[in-house]
Amino acid sequence: LVTLLLLPTAIGLGGCEQERMTESRLLMPPPLQPGGDEMRRDGFLRVAIEPLGEVSNDGFTLPLCSPDGRFIAVQAMSNADWPTLTAGPEQARAVRGRIVIYEVLPGRPQPPGEVAGPYLLGRGASDEGFLVESPREDGSRAIGLVRWDDRQIEWLIEDSFVNAFAVLGPRGTWAYSRRPVDGRGFELVIERPEGRMVFSTGRDHSWLLPRFDGDGNLFALRLTDGTLAMG
Repeated sequence: LVTLLLLPTAIGLGGCEQERMTESRLLMPPPLQPGGDEMRRDGFLRVAIEPLGEVSNDGFTLPLCSPDGRFIAVQAMSNADWPTLTAGPEQARAVRGRIVIYEVLPGRPQPPGEVAGPYLLGRGASDEGFLVESPREDGSRAIGLVRWDDRQIEWLIEDSFVNAFAVLGPRGTWAYSRRPVDGRGFELVIERPEGRMVFSTGRDHSWLLPRFDGDGNLFALRLTDGTLAMG
């Protein structure tokens, strides 16, 4: 089960505590008084944690939340095994999955939506939608963006490669790993409005799990002879 939490915050100066909350004491800058005298005041940061409910998941895949906090997508069911989740050469070619989408509105419960089919919950989300991956019968793997509002899927990449581990970046940029259906090494692909960049795999290394940081810089893991390193 996944527990949904609402985290409102408020800042008060001195005063009395009116609610049962967790407090963290802050040191506020002392105000200057006429005549050069200084007075020191304490401040308090109060944080209330309000559970909104629980949702079921497959017990394995981490949910995805929209950056604005309005939606959450949960892999409710999947028959995918470990080679399929890691896009390995032995990945299944007949995947069944069900992804449930919740709109998080305190005090206004909304009926969940869902998408069902050969879909695995991805690792990226925006205010527009979230990523899914779809293994195909020919051994390839497609990546799509499911819109939060109407649950329609826009396929971002459908080709003859096994495409996996996609993440969304700033200004329309996104990245993923890919390998040939009959290969093991993953290339790193960066899709930009200006065009595509590909960092090829060598005989001894593979690019995995790209990630953007808060400044839009891209990092990826490089697997070399069984050893992972940040690249």
